[in-house]
Amino acid sequence: MNIKAYIDYFGEISELERSQQFTLLERSENDANSRFQLPIFKLIATLIPISVMAMFFSIGYWLLALPMWAWFIVIVVALLISRVIVSELNVRLLHTSLVNVLKQNERSQNG
Repeated sequence: MNIKAYIDYFGEISELERSQQFTLLERSENDANSRFQLPIFKLIATLIPISVMAMFFSIGYWLLALPMWAWFIVIVVALLISRVIVSELNVRLLHTSLVNVLKQNERSQNG
């Protein structure tokens, strides 16, 4: 996962220096991965496109009689939709972990 893409993305840390943001985002990614037995961001990036492609192919095969050229359009649309889904899942998961990391930092500074 490219953490640099999320620098200045979240309002909770956007006022911090870029190096601090990177450190917090890196800790957030590690926090999210530690909650699951498998690396969740890689799993999302792999399974979502496969699932969306399978869904589009099954709908196209069973419900529509598509010519060969239309399958290329189906592939492009499925990949675009899967990319949006992957991005949204990554943002939500990273944001949830970021909030947890910020709460941990706050507790350690107060305690």
